Amino acid sequence: MVLVRDLRAALERLNPDLPQSAREQAIEKITRIDFARSLTQHNREFYGFIRGGVPVEWRDASGETRHAHVQVIDFRDATRNRFLAVRELEVQGVRVPHYNRRADLVCFVNGLPLVFIELKAAYRYSRAGDHRGL
Repeated sequence: MVLVRDLRAALERLNPDLPQSAREQAIEKITRIDFARSLTQHNREFYGFIRGGVPVEWRDASGETRHAHVQVIDFRDATRNRFLAVRELEVQGVRVPHYNRRADLVCFVNGLPLVFIELKAAYRYSRAGDHRGL
C-alpha cells in the first residue's frame, strides 16, 4: 500500500544529487513483495529503509559503480516530508486475493503507510431511569 507517485516525488526532493535510475531502484526495493519471506522479515527490511535509507548502486558517466543510500524520510526537517491521512482506506490482500479490509485511518509519510488506526464507536449507555449519561 505505497503511494508511488508521492514516494517518487519525495525521493526526488530528498535526493536531488542521485540519478533517477537510483531513485527508481529504491522504489522497486521498497515496493517489492517476496512471497518466500515472512511479514516480519519484510517489516524489518522496510524499517531499515526508512531509518537508514535504501541501498542502491549505479554506473556513473565514466563507467564506475557508485553506491549510496536513498533517503526516504527527512528526520531532521519535517517540512521536507509530505504527510497525508486517509479515512476508510480499502486494502486488498496480495497473498490472499479475497482478503479485503477497510482501515479507519491510515497515515502516510512521503507515500509510505506508517500508521494504521482502527476507531471504535463510542456509545453512551444508561440504565433505566439513569439519565446522567444522556
